[in-house]
Amino acid sequence: MSAKCDRCGITTDTAEVFTRYRKSFRRRVELLCPRCYQKNAHSNRKSNLLINLGCGLLGAFLVVMEPLRYSGWVLLNLFVVQLFLVFAILPHELGHAIAAKLCGLRVFKICIGTEKNGSACESSVLKLTFWRFQWEV
Repeated sequence: MSAKCDRCGITTDTAEVFTRYRKSFRRRVELLCPRCYQKNAHSNRKSNLLINLGCGLLGAFLVVMEPLRYSGWVLLNLFVVQLFLVFAILPHELGHAIAAKLCGLRVFKICIGTEKNGSACESSVLKLTFWRFQWEV
């Protein structure tokens, strides 16, 4: 069965390599080739990072301008929680890699965040980690 990418129009005879992707709050499901899926995932990660940084900067600005209002403190605290989660999960995952090396196993990558299908490298901490950091070893 052949399949066609909805973004770039490339076709293939093996439809299993394509990914079905549904945007949030939409019913339409797109069929994406691996290249278009990676470009889409990279764009989503970049926009999430910019939104988080923007909320942190906006919260810091609001706290400096009006320290008695709660809106700035809420945004700033949400940003700090995101940073804390990243810096708390990072040593944990590095510990897994060090333990594997000490046991004589090979470590191919250390990943924080979510993978394509959500099964590998998935963060279980309230699903608040929007970023994905990966080191190829």
